[in-house]
Amino acid sequence: MKYPFHTQSKPVVGEEARKLIEAIEAGESVTNERALALAKRIADRRHQAQVNLKGSTFPNSRSNALPLTSSI
Repeated sequence: MKYPFHTQSKPVVGEEARKLIEAIEAGESVTNERALALAKRIADRRHQAQVNLKGSTFPNSRSNALPLTSSI
């Protein structure tokens, strides 16, 4: 797999390796605080978009349209 900007994978050693092994054995994951904060912001935005979409009425929506009747 090619990585952008010519990055290279580095071996995981020491304390980081121990945490990773423990997480794998426990079926958990290892993340940093910035990644968790980003995921929370994305989830909050998606939730807010859903709330806004459910509560909005558009001027051309069928529920607000006048009935089409002919008086000829």
